[in-house]
Amino acid sequence: MTVPRGNGRLVPAGAAPERGAVAVEFALLLPILLLILFGIIDFGRAFNAQITLTQAAREGVRAYAITGNPSDGNARTQQAVQGTSLQGAGVGTSTTACTTGSPTTLTATTQFSYVTPVSGILNLLGAASLTNPITLTSKATMRCKG
Repeated sequence: MTVPRGNGRLVPAGAAPERGAVAVEFALLLPILLLILFGIIDFGRAFNAQITLTQAAREGVRAYAITGNPSDGNARTQQAVQGTSLQGAGVGTSTTACTTGSPTTLTATTQFSYVTPVSGILNLLGAASLTNPITLTSKATMRCKG
């Protein structure tokens, strides 16, 4: 048996009207969908920045191991990030002593900032928030003057 409704539709008897159900479901799922989308974007950016930082640290430790001068390693690291997503991000370096034949290490660090509101969405969902910016670190080791 069907019962006419005010808008001219016939609805089965006893069925509850579902007006607005889609809007409520969308409102409940939207933050999760945005979190996934923004998470993919920022994770990809962070992953790219980490790869770039690792390559810059490798270039820097190579220059440092060849010359034995920490400023050469720092300069080569800064040069390696030119034209990349880390350009102008303030990449800092620190080194260990360079003794002939022994390994030396160059550590490169930088700050990475999210471009999407991932931390805000996590706060909205009641999950742990992410700090913004985060510190990315990469170490490279090479035998000194060897």
